[in-house]
Amino acid sequence: TIEIVQKPPELNGHKSDPLGTGSTVWPAAELLVEICPRHVKGKRVLELGSGTGLLGIVAAASGASAVTLTDLPSIIGLLKSNVARNSFVQHFGCAVKVAPLVWNETDVEPFVTAGFDLVVCADVVYQQTHTEALLPTLVDLLRGCPDAKLLIAQERHEPVAWGTLKAGLRKAGLSSQEVVQSGGRIEVLLFYWPVDGSVAAPEQGEKRESDTAGPPAKRRNAIAPGSGAFTDAVAAALSV
Repeated sequence: TIEIVQKPPELNGHKSDPLGTGSTVWPAAELLVEICPRHVKGKRVLELGSGTGLLGIVAAASGASAVTLTDLPSIIGLLKSNVARNSFVQHFGCAVKVAPLVWNETDVEPFVTAGFDLVVCADVVYQQTHTEALLPTLVDLLRGCPDAKLLIAQERHEPVAWGTLKAGLRKAGLSSQEVVQSGGRIEVLLFYWPVDGSVAAPEQGEKRESDTAGPPAKRRNAIAPGSGAFTDAVAAALSV
């Protein structure tokens, strides 16, 4: 049995999470816990915004070959505590690591070098500033490991922030499919580079950022806040 310790939200957290929401298990994580076992077997899993670590620990117990849990430095203590509390999952042959990762600040190259097959995120966007930080981080990670996929579940707290993230990932050239029908308040999507390695075609009249086929690994931060692509992503979200 997996046991998870949560903490009440604190007002002295990181600027990106001043209420300390990362120390609580939210509904999107609970839903993804039910879904993730059929996606993680034999895969190296990287979780962003791990919070209590529940999702990553379940992934480890469900057949993942390796799991890396990441979050803000202020959350790392709770993460390590919950991993230690559930150390039995590593007896299944899955190595579980914990590392700090501040979106759009931490260098993602060590994670790319270590390698991963699946990025998972649950309920990580509830204001526009989260999207501004998370989007370039996800794009850099997925360009670094172009065979990897992103499994993300999000409750519709702030439709524009969530819509901007989805539009930005698609603007970067990623395809997506619905894992759970979005009739409810939680949406679950799987993002991946197209099988043929092609970059998404620009709209009529739009200049293509690159004519090179395949995930453009060298075009770092093309979706960074303030860039034209990010502005387009915001506009796309607002038009939905």
